[in-house]
Amino acid sequence: MTDCSCRYSAPQDASGPRLKALRRQLGLSSQAQLADLLACSRVSVARWESHGLAGEPPLLLRAALLALEAGILPQPTATPGRWGWAAALLTALHQHEHPSTPPAPPACPTGDRLRALIRQLDQEHTGGRNRLPIFVLRAALPAVPRQDLDHALYGLVGHGLRLSTLQEAHLYTTAQYAAGIPTAMGGPKFFLVLEEGHATAASRGETAA
Repeated sequence: MTDCSCRYSAPQDASGPRLKALRRQLGLSSQAQLADLLACSRVSVARWESHGLAGEPPLLLRAALLALEAGILPQPTATPGRWGWAAALLTALHQHEHPSTPPAPPACPTGDRLRALIRQLDQEHTGGRNRLPIFVLRAALPAVPRQDLDHALYGLVGHGLRLSTLQEAHLYTTAQYAAGIPTAMGGPKFFLVLEEGHATAASRGETAA
């Protein structure tokens, strides 16, 4: 990669001022320093500086000018290694041209899957008392958006699930209490109760939904 030629066409305004701006952004004071960083011949850089370069530009010079225009030009480090800065430059351009799309949130379990998860967590955390606090379920599904889980829980109401409020809020932390589902009146829906013939809500200190 002595001359670093590439297939790109030269920018129409690849003039001295642009190269000076490039050197200034990189903290370089001379053509020689820029040529060393670009791993190109100093003659090539000098030709660009004097508007006399015919044909195609050196690859890393072209890439550096594009990065300068896009505002993503990486800064040289004290010990970048032979190709450290070049790798950072090309990576920045690639990420700029192909931005990654954040992954979609995982689907919230519904129906039988959600009931089964509530049953499992109730056994693990309450010993099967059938009064699982909602904050336990949220902790088990940290990537599921809150509103999606709330919607799924309301979808089970009347289909094997009941939501109940909390009477003794002092037994829980502020964060645990806030994990409940807000209601228009009274406290939040706090416990998940599977309707499978368990003890009544009154014996558990709950208020039915």
